[in-house]
Amino acid sequence: MRVLRVDRKRGMIEVVPEDEEDLWTLSLVILPGDQVEGVVTRRIKREDERGSGRLFTFRVKLAVEGAEFTGSSLRIKGTIEEGPEDLVGKGKHQNMEVRPGEKLRIFKEEWSEAVVDELRHAEEVSRAPPVLVVSLSDEDATLASYQRRLGGFRTVRRKSDEENLRAFFGEVAKAVEDAPEEIVVVGGPSVIVDEFRKFLEEKGTEKRVSYVVSPLRGEKGVRDIVSKRAAHVVADERRRAVEGRLEEFLTHLAKGDGLASLRPEEDAETGNLEVLLVHEDWIKENRKEAHRLMKAAHDVGAEVLLVKRDYEGEGIIRKLGGKIGIRRYVLH
Repeated sequence: MRVLRVDRKRGMIEVVPEDEEDLWTLSLVILPGDQVEGVVTRRIKREDERGSGRLFTFRVKLAVEGAEFTGSSLRIKGTIEEGPEDLVGKGKHQNMEVRPGEKLRIFKEEWSEAVVDELRHAEEVSRAPPVLVVSLSDEDATLASYQRRLGGFRTVRRKSDEENLRAFFGEVAKAVEDAPEEIVVVGGPSVIVDEFRKFLEEKGTEKRVSYVVSPLRGEKGVRDIVSKRAAHVVADERRRAVEGRLEEFLTHLAKGDGLASLRPEEDAETGNLEVLLVHEDWIKENRKEAHRLMKAAHDVGAEVLLVKRDYEGEGIIRKLGGKIGIRRYVLH
């Protein structure tokens, strides 16, 4: 979650949800009686037009009647309060579908500190780990740190054409090892990238390194690498966290130590739930039940994680009913 602006005088907070977890958080925050401002698409047929009309996309402000997390989007139901007068009329019903990356303004008569803290917490939790981006050529390497935006540019130059390429790679590798980032993306011409990959594998590194081909160099190369790979690396880290929790659940289940929960709704009621894992398909098929369960887990401070279809081990959760958990302590 990115919180772009907090305007206390207008009772407005502007946010950009970055993933499905953020959409779910907003479904708890947005209540009947609130107002939201965002983009909608509506089919409109004018009097002089034939057929079913045309699709128009425009910004509106809605008086909220309800908000629901669908598993892949946030669906807000309400009536139009403000919008293009030539396209919509005030008071008409309208649904707004909000997806990750789409800006949304939320208006409340009064924002409680608890709700603002909830949004700030979501912003902190979703903050991606920093990634070291390296644009590599046979003449120089440009390094930068990426965490939502680029910064900390620096360059390692090959001293001369006579300098051994391996010696130059050694300087680049040292710069990578000295950097605080644990995740690294290296890009450049395929031949150079492949040679550096072999060099680094031979030398050994504890950092997680991935590679991508990029025809550009310098700062342009860094930006090209970010657009091609760095955002995917951030998503991979989120996947890694979810799959790690699933592995933890399976370990408890195999041990039979009583910490694996197949009825997380019961554990949420008693406050004995540390982690809730829910499959995206189960959410879509059981929206109301999913909303109640995820809110109950959230209210007792449990970590709530969504498991997507392409995650490793997702089939296990589906076979176990679409929802599993990890308990805080063993029941006796």
